[in-house]
Amino acid sequence: MKNRNGYTMLEMVVLSLVIGVFAIVSINRVSYAFDNDETISVEENAFMIIEKQAKLYGEKNLKLFEEKQEYYMDVNNLVEAKYLLAEEDNKVLGCEDLLERKIKISYDGENVTASLLNKE
Repeated sequence: MKNRNGYTMLEMVVLSLVIGVFAIVSINRVSYAFDNDETISVEENAFMIIEKQAKLYGEKNLKLFEEKQEYYMDVNNLVEAKYLLAEEDNKVLGCEDLLERKIKISYDGENVTASLLNKE
């Protein structure tokens, strides 16, 4: 029998099809990593973090809601309670003028919700 070196044409076609399918699948998955539709600004991210930390503060301190279902505080109170960190120049999460913003924390008997209020 003759000693053959190399691949047949059929083997080359099948191999190129398999590599092509893997390339299409991987390019499709990688393209979602660079999708810019869901990018948020630094300020929006800071607002979400503040609201989550305020909710955690409310959940840990349910005695705040003994008389009322709503509790108001400002971001500076969260910093003082060590639920947020402030930089030396009084920036919170890289944003200016957040320390004076008011937060509304509500408790309906089951769930605690927190929302950062607009500047007055």
